Amino acid sequence: MQSFRCVISPNGSLSARGAAAFVLAASVPALGIAGWLAWRGAWLVLPFAGLELLCLALALGHCLRANRYREIIEVTEDRVSLVWGQDGPQQSLAFDRYWSRVALVPAEGRERRLLLCCRGRSVEVGRCLTQPDRIRLGRRLDEVIGPLGA
Repeated sequence: MQSFRCVISPNGSLSARGAAAFVLAASVPALGIAGWLAWRGAWLVLPFAGLELLCLALALGHCLRANRYREIIEVTEDRVSLVWGQDGPQQSLAFDRYWSRVALVPAEGRERRLLLCCRGRSVEVGRCLTQPDRIRLGRRLDEVIGPLGA
């Protein structure tokens, strides 16, 4: 059997350069209008426009950090390894392949969860995937590892 490796990441196409360009493009009209209003006597608009742009930059920064999340599933002859984290591996787990199973289980108030299970332990994989992608990954892991649970 050849080894199987899957890298899972969020669908984030915005780059840091694109985010900076967006904040710059949003700041020109916002600060232009705020400057004009301040010149006309409504000076209190300027700090709120700056606060609005700061919130926009912080929100985009949070999105860029969240897009650096990765899960790596590797199946070899005798092991199923999972490494996940943001900005590099932060946690890892290894299961014996013979005892490992894939389970797609319903969750309260949201889509089904994809679990890797082995000897009473389980870990959710594909948290950043859409439901169809999660099902597709579950089927592929089922082919590589073993039966897909209910």
